[in-house]
Amino acid sequence: MPENLLLSGVHKIASRMTDSFASVQEDVEGSHFTNDGDLKMHQIAMDIYNEFESILHAYGEKPLTTLVPLVANLLEMLNGFGLQKDKMAKELDMLKDHHTVLLSKYETAKVDAKAMEEHLFTLEDELHEKKKNIETLKQANASSQRLLELKLKNLIDQICRLEERESDLRSAYANLRQRYGDLFRAHVEYLEKAHVSADVSRELAEPTLGGTAPKTGAALSTELSAFAVNTGISGPVISVSHKGDSPYDWGARKKIMQSICETTPELTLDLDGSPFSKFGDDKFDEVSVSEKSEGAEGDGVYSYTSSNMAL
Repeated sequence: MPENLLLSGVHKIASRMTDSFASVQEDVEGSHFTNDGDLKMHQIAMDIYNEFESILHAYGEKPLTTLVPLVANLLEMLNGFGLQKDKMAKELDMLKDHHTVLLSKYETAKVDAKAMEEHLFTLEDELHEKKKNIETLKQANASSQRLLELKLKNLIDQICRLEERESDLRSAYANLRQRYGDLFRAHVEYLEKAHVSADVSRELAEPTLGGTAPKTGAALSTELSAFAVNTGISGPVISVSHKGDSPYDWGARKKIMQSICETTPELTLDLDGSPFSKFGDDKFDEVSVSEKSEGAEGDGVYSYTSSNMAL
């Protein structure tokens, strides 16, 4: 009876190990892991069961009283370790898959990082080159600005000098124009006075139609004084208006004016032979001559006038 109980216990252990082996085998067949370890465990359990049966038939149940539970616990522990091993193998395989994926991602990220680093270096080089170009342009602009400022300053100074020169030339031109007008008026008046004096002298020197004798100096002076009061003649000089009537022949005066224009072609006369309206025209532009030549010409006119007046 005890022998049967011992064998039944060993048989239960073997059957339990067989069931566990079946479940493990199903798990292993449903996965990608190998089941070599589980087959070995089942084979060891069956060999131990056969050895226990041989010992039981040969020596009875006494040697197996304490050995069977120890062996059963050992087999259960060994089976648990096998299951743990399979689980760890599964986890290891999953970790390997994750490692492979992560490694591929790492390689991709590494390549991308290298490309980004190269791109960053390229951008830094371009930025450095742009900075150099900007500095060069700034220096060129500063030089150009200084040059333009210097040119502007020189132009302003030149404009100021030209304005001063223009003012001086305008003043000199006004003075020369005034002087030339005065000289011309003096010359015309002198010619008119000389012509009137010559006419009066000729009239006094010619005998009268009635055969009377020439007038004496006192009578001539009295007659000239009365004639001066009536006509504007002061001694041998006559006062002539701008465009009025004169006591002498206007045709003779016009001939004198034409003679003056022939000798001085830069002058032009009015329709009535008067040159003064020309000097009142704002648009009148005289021939440009140097101040020295003008002074020399003025001196010549003065000397000519003085010599004639002395005569």
